[in-house]
Amino acid sequence: PDQPDYLSNKGVALLKLGRTEEARAFLQSVVDQLGKVNANILNNLGRALTDLGRSEEALAACAEALRLDPAHPEANFNWANELFKQGRAAEALPHFQQAVRCRPGEATMWYNLGIAYAELGRFEEAGQCVGKTLQLNPDYPDARATLDRLRLLQGLKAKINFPVDH
Repeated sequence: PDQPDYLSNKGVALLKLGRTEEARAFLQSVVDQLGKVNANILNNLGRALTDLGRSEEALAACAEALRLDPAHPEANFNWANELFKQGRAAEALPHFQQAVRCRPGEATMWYNLGIAYAELGRFEEAGQCVGKTLQLNPDYPDARATLDRLRLLQGLKAKINFPVDH
């Protein structure tokens, strides 16, 4: 069982069991031993590092995953989440967009894209993304409240940003 997908899945299983440090250590040892690994292993290492609060290391693992596979949906998503947490929404946006392009049926991808748009003041696009989240999962946590706030913000923006007569 030294196949990369098996090893990656073992790391994911450890993460799902809440054994985050063990998952990180296991995945790091896979990277160290194999040398050449795939984007899944690096992405899952990045997830473990994120869960441990090791943001810069998580970004490095995701960056390497994206170097190997620029369209990798989870690596784009995880990279974007880390950037967003650092207040870098503009840098995160194209990675959230890539994740949605690859996984258009996943509500979480749409929701996070919407939150990134909202952070950038693009409330209409944010509302469309959160609306799509609710289409995919009507019970998505916080999505209805977020959509209501976005509608309010969009309305306020429309009233504030009107042409001024001189």
